[in-house]
Amino acid sequence: MAGIPPSAEAAIASVLKEYERVAKKQSAAASSSLSQLDKMLEAVEKCKGELQATAGGGGAAGSSAMEVDGLPAAGAAAAKEQQVPKALQALQKRVRELGGKAVADHKDVHGSLSKFGKSIDKHFAGNLASYSNSEAFAGKADVINAAVAEHLFREGRFRLGETFAREAQLPVEAMQAQSFVSMYHTLEAMRAGDFSAALRWAEEHSAALDAIGSQLEFKLHRLQFIRVLTGRNPVAAAAASASTAAGAVAARVGAPG
Repeated sequence: MAGIPPSAEAAIASVLKEYERVAKKQSAAASSSLSQLDKMLEAVEKCKGELQATAGGGGAAGSSAMEVDGLPAAGAAAAKEQQVPKALQALQKRVRELGGKAVADHKDVHGSLSKFGKSIDKHFAGNLASYSNSEAFAGKADVINAAVAEHLFREGRFRLGETFAREAQLPVEAMQAQSFVSMYHTLEAMRAGDFSAALRWAEEHSAALDAIGSQLEFKLHRLQFIRVLTGRNPVAAAAASASTAAGAVAARVGAPG
């Protein structure tokens, strides 16, 4: 690993080795769990067959079969009653056995995950002292102030952002504050069902949108069309909206995906 200190390289190699061990155990546990589930299903089907055979053994034919086996007819019903709990007990025992194996596999995987986490903590211990380094931003007050102001603008807190920028002697124009104001106004208009501002923005930036394969303009027209369809005069308004959208979008956007 070029450019990585030997100590860090050894730590990464150790963690990767632990990760591979966890991945192998997880894969083996998943395969084993599926196998246990298949065996459980087989046990249930076997028990079901035995119960159905017992239930279907009544009547003259069932009595004859019992008598052939040397059982008196009077004891046939009692023998059948004993077969049901025996079959269910055998099924319960089998399911518990298989479930225990699945639980053991699950515990083994979690044990490996715990060791993996400890390996990460051991080899990549953070230096908390570096997080409180008072010299980290020395002489960079303008950078911090600009980040705070931009955050306020992004959150839509424009008055507070402008006040902060003015007191910090930052050029508000250079921070694209107006762009954030326009964005929030556009979003508010869209929530109210007015897509005109968003469509104007998409048309103005159509070249950039086409360059990245975006269908934003088409989707905005589609939302506007749906909005119109749910209005008071849907047919005429929707026809006008569709005609406008077709002329604006068809030349640049293909069929929607």
